[in-house]
Amino acid sequence: MKKIHINFLEPPQEQLDILLKYYQTGRYEDVEKLSLSITQEFPKHQFAWKVLGAALKQMGKINESLVATQKSVQVKPQDADAHNNLGFMLKELGRLDEAETSYRKAIALKPNYAKIHNNLGVMLKELGRLDEAETSYRKAIALKPDYAEAHSNLGVIRQELGRLDEAETSYRKAIALKPDYAQAYYNLGITLQELGRLGEAEASFTQAIALNKKEPRYVGTYANFITYLNEACSAHFKLEKLWEESSVETRSGIMLPLAINRFLMGDLKGCRQILLSFFSVLSEPQKLKLKLNNSNNYWAWLRFLQEWHDENPQNENPQLPLKTLYVIGDSHSLAYHGITLKTGNDTFSCKSELIWGCKQFHIGNRKANKFRYKLDKLFSSLPPASSVLLSFGEIDCRLDDGIIPHCKKNPEKKIHRVISTTVENYLDYILEKSSAYLHKVTIQGIPCPNVDRATFENQEIEELIELIKKFNGELKAKSISHGLGFLDLSTITDDSNGFSNGLWHADAYHITPDGAVEALRHHKFK
Repeated sequence: MKKIHINFLEPPQEQLDILLKYYQTGRYEDVEKLSLSITQEFPKHQFAWKVLGAALKQMGKINESLVATQKSVQVKPQDADAHNNLGFMLKELGRLDEAETSYRKAIALKPNYAKIHNNLGVMLKELGRLDEAETSYRKAIALKPDYAEAHSNLGVIRQELGRLDEAETSYRKAIALKPDYAQAYYNLGITLQELGRLGEAEASFTQAIALNKKEPRYVGTYANFITYLNEACSAHFKLEKLWEESSVETRSGIMLPLAINRFLMGDLKGCRQILLSFFSVLSEPQKLKLKLNNSNNYWAWLRFLQEWHDENPQNENPQLPLKTLYVIGDSHSLAYHGITLKTGNDTFSCKSELIWGCKQFHIGNRKANKFRYKLDKLFSSLPPASSVLLSFGEIDCRLDDGIIPHCKKNPEKKIHRVISTTVENYLDYILEKSSAYLHKVTIQGIPCPNVDRATFENQEIEELIELIKKFNGELKAKSISHGLGFLDLSTITDDSNGFSNGLWHADAYHITPDGAVEALRHHKFK
């Protein structure tokens, strides 16, 4: 009798059920072990490869997950879902062109799959192809009208394209479909803020925060909520209240804006407590990364200012009534806060008003935006005929932000023309808004660059030096022609070659409070 050989092409269903149960209950290490066992015995069985790829992704093993996901596509190339998963993995690894190819293969196999159109839209947005991203989101919504995530994503595109009313409609649709959608409330809050409807924006942010507290995995997003709340509202009381009510998981997102607010309120002791709390939990490698030459490092800049004030207590003469100099600007404005200084014709106590991350470009932009809105509110809130120093423009003049990368991305634009347009639009707006309140405005120039020479090529350094020279020249000439004062920071910071002399810089970008005093020593306010 002839012996019959049975070839089992698939694993037992019981084994697959166990694998699925492991994944659904979050036992990813067990999934990895069982999946590897199954794929070794049944290498052409796709299900185990797919589950293995998903589990490895959850475990943070991105490269291994990619290999497993690629294998699932090879085993079953007609599986649209497998191509979609591969596209997602490639996007996570920053391989966007390959991700687009995978998503488009998935769509070719399953053109009515709304999720893939949405995923393609996300990837196209990251590539900056906003019109194509909008088309993908619209397709996803056409296929699945109740797709809340696609409506919210469409809102983001509309917002970035300046179509704020349409963005609001998209976010509200997403919320109607998914009432617990914290991200949509957050996005809606930003849009309402940019529309100048701060009461509604605050309500939306508050709802986003309330929903987000139930989802601690979104701690980073919670920090963004707080930042925008800080921008949009009378933040000090709200931040203090949130600090008291917040959990350990979410409290870290409140620390920086609250520390800055305490500093601006003159509560140096309270600011110091938060700084000590923050730096005490950092590991040594993390502390090494917190260098002052990091442009986004508010923590290090704030700590520097706190220590400066500890070492330089102000001794004001209570019998001498001091005028107030209102310093409005990005992080550079913080150098002036709380100091007493003598100018060429007066003595002032400085009060800073921070507008996070604001450029001259934002102020001169014809489209309504949160930066212009906050500046308008500040101008109107000051006493008439106040002395005002505006410190915007340094962010426009960086190697990694502002004019230089903009012109490299758009080579048809000439740097000198972009400088001229940026400065002209900025000053026109300042003059229009400040003159209604008779404010005496001085425009602060840009200090000479102090970036780490070891980080950049000599050509890049020279390019930056030349940019700042031209920018300051344009800014000074046009400020004077507009009847505005001009505070020259380049003169005191120049090493005679256009680079920082190292005397007045606190870091790569900011001047010290001593530098502020020195710069204003001979300045006369009109």
